[in-house]
Amino acid sequence: MPSTNIPIDQMIQKIVTLFIFPAATLAPAAMALEVPNIFSDHMVLQQDIELPIWGTADPGTAISVEFADQEINTTADSNGKWILHLDPVEAGGDPQILIIESGENRLEFADVVVGEVWLASGQSNMEWSLNRTLDGDMNSIRPADDSIRFYDVSNTTSQEPRFTDEAKWQISGPDSSPSFSAVAYHFARDLQEILEVPVGIIHASWGGTPAIAWTREQVFDKHPLLSEKQAEWEQRLGNYPEAYAAWETEVDQWRKANDQPDNLNAWQIRRQGGPRAPRGPNSPHRPASLANGMLAPVAPYAIRGAIWYQGEADAGWAPEQYDERLGLMIEDWRDWWNLPEMAFGIVQLANFLDPKAEPSNDPWPNLRESQRRLAAEDDLTGLVVTIDVGELNDIHPRDKFTVGRRLARWALADVYHLLDLRGGPELQGAEVAEGSVLLTFSEVGSGLTQIDSRSVKGFTLAGADGVFYPADAKIIDETTLQVSSPEVIAPTHVRYAWQNNPVDANLGNKERLPASPFEVKFE
Repeated sequence: MPSTNIPIDQMIQKIVTLFIFPAATLAPAAMALEVPNIFSDHMVLQQDIELPIWGTADPGTAISVEFADQEINTTADSNGKWILHLDPVEAGGDPQILIIESGENRLEFADVVVGEVWLASGQSNMEWSLNRTLDGDMNSIRPADDSIRFYDVSNTTSQEPRFTDEAKWQISGPDSSPSFSAVAYHFARDLQEILEVPVGIIHASWGGTPAIAWTREQVFDKHPLLSEKQAEWEQRLGNYPEAYAAWETEVDQWRKANDQPDNLNAWQIRRQGGPRAPRGPNSPHRPASLANGMLAPVAPYAIRGAIWYQGEADAGWAPEQYDERLGLMIEDWRDWWNLPEMAFGIVQLANFLDPKAEPSNDPWPNLRESQRRLAAEDDLTGLVVTIDVGELNDIHPRDKFTVGRRLARWALADVYHLLDLRGGPELQGAEVAEGSVLLTFSEVGSGLTQIDSRSVKGFTLAGADGVFYPADAKIIDETTLQVSSPEVIAPTHVRYAWQNNPVDANLGNKERLPASPFEVKFE
């Protein structure tokens, strides 16, 4: 037998991988009949679009699906996989039963309703539970409401797409709502009350995770930063056994020096000031790990769109290119779900950290601008501004009601076309005129205003030297703002709310919706 010449560290890595990611994480071997758990009692099906139903069965066996006076048939392929599509169904009527049959095998799912379905994803601010927010105790005791339903994907990483998840659909109520995503809960309540149809939320988020973890590997070669990060991880994983052994030695020394018990896990060790464990094969930061582990079990379940609260984890990694990376993720999701018209609502980073009087060029303003730019370039993508609801010393603002409501406002305006105003003022044009800058805005509602008793604040100007100075801002009419500074005679650059925590930023419309931070560079 010829030698394989596999280095010992790679051989160890292969062994580690086999133990951490058993075959059960992959699509199951051919069996009588199985569907992912996203198909379960109490599910909400998306109205007015084709409904994909998929699963596994013995190769070559016939499959039939019955729902809403439809019966659709297909045959499992040679690998035992099958998928079919029900015709669009309207919302309303009594709950129904979804039946899937293959030979003598029969699956029945009861209390199935038709309405609006959204995916809620991101990192910890989307994950943040209702019972930990402002008035969370009041919202948590609301009685059961079968017109709002949740599917809460378990936090799982995987190197390959998982077939199913452990979750089940739940009806909103005191037993399910307290631990559910607060942003998604408030978003769902507003949609349901106004649309008057059932609303289902598929929640899949994980604190501290980057967008690349939620993106499939097949698009990494479309952007150099994504392919570089993938290569970095491959090198990291090759060195992981050696790095982990070194960490264990360091932990033993730390325990003895600090009189710490032996039963602390890696997270507890870090919280106690101990050494950080190296990120390994099952890290949620690994590229594609959450796309495989948390999205694959629910894709391509029919949805109207997605709401996304993430960016903190990407702020330290080329934030000015976040729009390119996130844009590829959105493109990937639309392709994955086969929904070119998938709506996508982005929550912009909230104000955070110590306020500064002087302008700054920190990562967070750059990432906010990247988020704003992406939403401005994609008609199906909306931006929800939260520059006024953050907290100085907490990256997790407790006011999730405002975030959920602003997401609902955007959806009701841009997706459902029931509102005229989707949010705060949006920059539409900028020009230099006689030493000042004229800015024009859309989404002004009843007109531009300052959202407090002061004059408009938060603007800075720079000339050719690149030095920024505080600027005066004056509302000219309902859509136009004039910005000037005696220190800048020939402006080349204007910024608004360009700080981690821009406490002076107060531009909005008369409906009290804030304008997004932004920057404009003049040629």
